[in-house]
Amino acid sequence: ARIEHNSATGRYLLKKGIDPKKDQSYFIYRLSQDLLAHTFFPLGGLRKEQVRAIAREAGLEVHDKEESQDFYSGRYSDLIGEKNAPGDIVDSKGRVLGRHNGIWNYTIGQRKGLGIAYSEPLYVLRIDVKNNRIFVGTLTETGQSTFTVTDCAWSAIAGIDARLNATVKIRSASEPAEATIEPAENNTVKVSFRTPHSGITPGQSAVFYNDDVVLGGGIIDSIAD
Repeated sequence: ARIEHNSATGRYLLKKGIDPKKDQSYFIYRLSQDLLAHTFFPLGGLRKEQVRAIAREAGLEVHDKEESQDFYSGRYSDLIGEKNAPGDIVDSKGRVLGRHNGIWNYTIGQRKGLGIAYSEPLYVLRIDVKNNRIFVGTLTETGQSTFTVTDCAWSAIAGIDARLNATVKIRSASEPAEATIEPAENNTVKVSFRTPHSGITPGQSAVFYNDDVVLGGGIIDSIAD
């Protein structure tokens, strides 16, 4: 990521890294103005291959080390333990289609690994933690456009008091999509994608951008449609 100071507004701007494959702005959108003022990202203006070249020229042995994206080298089920209990996989009407091997093994929008024979591909629509159920549906059932975001942290701006256009990321690996964001009840923000999206997941972060500048973000609270 990169940090710049905007002399016109007096605010520090959190910006995407130059290398889109390595940009971490989605994860660090909650950094406050005070933290941004005292933070330095030396790699934000470099691509990975440039960093490797610098390391190679400096004689560092890690210049060609393979990358790792996992935080844990064992089985995730070992971390979950007894919460990994099997349960029902049901369609949007509640009809049982199969069994899952623990809700923590599934994510919203997942298609592979469901183990259900059906006339067309099925996707995870919703995870019912309380009743230990996975809701699945067809591709046409996955598209959603509007959701609310709570616990917002603002970066380039102090907040919003009217609707504005932005691009929004709902997952770290997803491309920002065009949307409108506007203030809603109880200090939440209403987000409306211009085209329906799959994989809008309560509990995940939604981060708002203006080009490569982070406006702010928050936690997806509920889906409106």
